[in-house]
Amino acid sequence: MVKKINLLFASTLIITTIFAMPLAYGKTINNVNIKDTNKANVTKIKDDLAKPMQFGMAIVTAPSGLNVRTGPGTNYPIKGAYPYHTILDITGFAEEDSNGTLWYHVEDLDKTLSGWVDGDYIEMIGD
Repeated sequence: MVKKINLLFASTLIITTIFAMPLAYGKTINNVNIKDTNKANVTKIKDDLAKPMQFGMAIVTAPSGLNVRTGPGTNYPIKGAYPYHTILDITGFAEEDSNGTLWYHVEDLDKTLSGWVDGDYIEMIGD
């Protein structure tokens, strides 16, 4: 029964979208062309999807420790540092800076410090 309702809902949504699209596409509302705003929105969505997501655990491999920063790059302030062999939880965000370095958003297992670390100084562990 639930599958039939979901299928009916999905079919209705698709049909409504198909028939409504020609009515709105290219029309001007409050001096904004819908065609232009759709293009901008698609670009924004593509940019967000392009950011890699990473989950799992890692260990600090830098013998002198690893700086934790407020953002993904050396141009961001240092919040603190993790000692050598600290186990980290990767929270899901990864971002490449202008130098091609991959930065990961992490936190320690005690959840006392979180921020961005240079991916060159951690090693993924587990699966």
